[in-house]
Amino acid sequence: MFLFFGVFLGLGLILTCPFLIHPLWKQRAAQDWPRMPCTIVSSEVKRHSGGDSTTYGIHIVYRYHFNNRMFQSDRYDFITGSSSGFKSKKMAVDAHPPGSQRVCYVNPVNPSEAVLRRDLHAGYLAGIIPVVFTVVGAAGLFVVRRNKLNVGAGGSNKIFGLGAPPNPGSLPPHSALPAILAPKNSPLKKFIFFFVFAVIWNIVIFIFASQLLQGWQKGAVDWSLALFFIPFFLAGIVLPGIAFYHLLALANPRPRLGVSSQCVPLGGSFTLRWEFSGRTSRIRRLHIRLAGQEEATYQRGTSTITDKAIFATLNIFDTTNPLEMTSGQATVVVPSSSMHSFASSNNKIVWFIQLHGEINWWPDIKEEFEIVVLPLEAAQ
Repeated sequence: MFLFFGVFLGLGLILTCPFLIHPLWKQRAAQDWPRMPCTIVSSEVKRHSGGDSTTYGIHIVYRYHFNNRMFQSDRYDFITGSSSGFKSKKMAVDAHPPGSQRVCYVNPVNPSEAVLRRDLHAGYLAGIIPVVFTVVGAAGLFVVRRNKLNVGAGGSNKIFGLGAPPNPGSLPPHSALPAILAPKNSPLKKFIFFFVFAVIWNIVIFIFASQLLQGWQKGAVDWSLALFFIPFFLAGIVLPGIAFYHLLALANPRPRLGVSSQCVPLGGSFTLRWEFSGRTSRIRRLHIRLAGQEEATYQRGTSTITDKAIFATLNIFDTTNPLEMTSGQATVVVPSSSMHSFASSNNKIVWFIQLHGEINWWPDIKEEFEIVVLPLEAAQ
């Protein structure tokens, strides 16, 4: 986790300066540069091919006089690099045909530096992406550091005498040995998934939004496309919020669950033990239960649908006392009249332990730990 968030922070810091801070600083400084007439020498859209994608850049060469000296520049604006979107670049190039007279803005301190466009436009929004990486990396390192300190102060942190989770590959299937259970989806996995998905989604949305904005600036408003675009734009707002929600969840107390046996037959029992690292005083209610779930996968047209339904639940532990939440144990008896674990190509029966810790004004702790329930014959 330190490495993951450290990479995010490092990339964010490295890229924020050239892609956001420096362009914005130069754009602001250019507001005081004098206007000078210039002659367009050449103009073209340069293609940059790399891998499976092609990016485009505006390349316009122009000459101008300043203090009785002639200079030449090829800076269109202060955005560095190239990007996708050929049409917008082609429109800018077409507006500056060779031989035409235009206005450029010259740096009086360094007359060899000039720019054709000094206004703040949608292209600068791409520089926000490195800022997101920086914020996520810094927040993630803070959360990981906080959890590390909490674990260090959390006591022995052992369940059934196991100081660390065993390697699942080192244990035989349906092992009767004690084991520490691994959550099906940890908060870190959820955060990484939603963050990456939100970044990809918003990059695509940004490309389409730039095209719409450029059309509006030229008076060509495509209202049907704009209305169609609204739900996707709203999703682009919601997705970072979901990723941030799971980032906050990383600061929650971390549960560890251990069982006296990795598998248990129908009608059999096992001992469940749990402990938390972190401030369990933040938890207002802790609820642990055993649940059996049926999953059915089928085709509906060209889509593959999976329906899930809980068919059995057994309450294991429920308290609002913080002292009882830190650690504890309970004996769990699996109902003998229920269905054992099962998996086929289209149907599954899955048993898991659900842990739900309610926290006021903060993301709750919601984790599931799968166990194996064997048929009655396994006990004979």
